[in-house]
Amino acid sequence: MRFYVATRLENAAAARALAGELRRRGHHQTYDWTVHGSVRGDAGALVRVATAEVLGVLAAELFVALLPGGRGTHAELGIALAAGASADLASGARRLVILVGDHGGVGEGTCAFYHHSRVSRVATDEEALALVDTWSAAEEVPDVAEVTRRHGLVGERP
Repeated sequence: MRFYVATRLENAAAARALAGELRRRGHHQTYDWTVHGSVRGDAGALVRVATAEVLGVLAAELFVALLPGGRGTHAELGIALAAGASADLASGARRLVILVGDHGGVGEGTCAFYHHSRVSRVATDEEALALVDTWSAAEEVPDVAEVTRRHGLVGERP
């Protein structure tokens, strides 16, 4: 499965660790932004990286956001959700979108998109990996909501 891991720059080590485990399990990373880190201050690099990140998210069947995320993380989450909606309409294919960490419940610290019906919220990398293993082992790609319920990973819904 092709995957993309998003998080804030300060969490790059955690992103590398999760990506490494996903690669060890046979998955393929679409783009690794951690190799270059911040490109602020370089207009050309900002354009190249923005393009590469968008293409990486669009090419991924699995999008994982490690929270807390930064502005880019939230932009990438929006791209993943929009790409999943258009893929479903065009081909019936599904994308798995996972948020790992404290999503802030339904209070001040949350984002409405964390609670989108396509998003699975888990507390740890291990829970995310279990969800990925179940999803990738299925002969037919299961409904994300069903896999989430089966693993008891459904967070509170408004």
